Amino acid sequence: MSFSEKNINIKIVNLMASYTSNSLDLLEYAQSTLMTGIDQKRPERVYVCIPVDVNEILTSTDNNGKVHARTRLALWPMRNREAYLQSVNAKRIAAGDIPKTLDQMPTHTLQINHTDDFILANIKKFGAKLVDKVLSKLNPQLAEQIKDDNPEDTNSRLYRCIRTTMNPSLGNFYQHVSEQRTMPAQAQIAQGVQGYTPAETDPLAYLAEHQDDEDLPF
Repeated sequence: MSFSEKNINIKIVNLMASYTSNSLDLLEYAQSTLMTGIDQKRPERVYVCIPVDVNEILTSTDNNGKVHARTRLALWPMRNREAYLQSVNAKRIAAGDIPKTLDQMPTHTLQINHTDDFILANIKKFGAKLVDKVLSKLNPQLAEQIKDDNPEDTNSRLYRCIRTTMNPSLGNFYQHVSEQRTMPAQAQIAQGVQGYTPAETDPLAYLAEHQDDEDLPF
């Protein structure tokens, strides 16, 4: 017995997730700061200023003249939620607050997500200065174990620690799961709209210039 394609109408039950966050800290971007006096009409207005070059932010202008500044982010499941819960509850109990339960804890963290090319370019540019600063942020025992690793080997523990340092978390997210049904299997998928060809900046260009210690990317 056979069926023609038009008679097959499979529906798949899927778990669709949504995420919310109480706050994200934009000042986790390297060398970011708050500034006033930028708007001449409203000099008291506060601006969040994020350097483009040290944060691998790509700027471009589309065919309509609109300027874009794009950053790379990654949403990762939070590790060691139980330990995080214990730390939070220790502070809450000390303050006389009601302890939280695990289902009240964040499930994911949003991190900056630099490309390997950008990270390696910074390692080559700053060398021992960058490595020493990363090692100084680690547990002394771990720092001693990995100090002789090749920082340019993307599989080494030292490189992974550098990548983690250069990709700080902007904040935590809570996952809310609800059951939804997909479209029928034979339903057509809408085609993407044709995009523009932007004139992008080179995120590594700043490394060609003379840099001092203050220009380390974290």
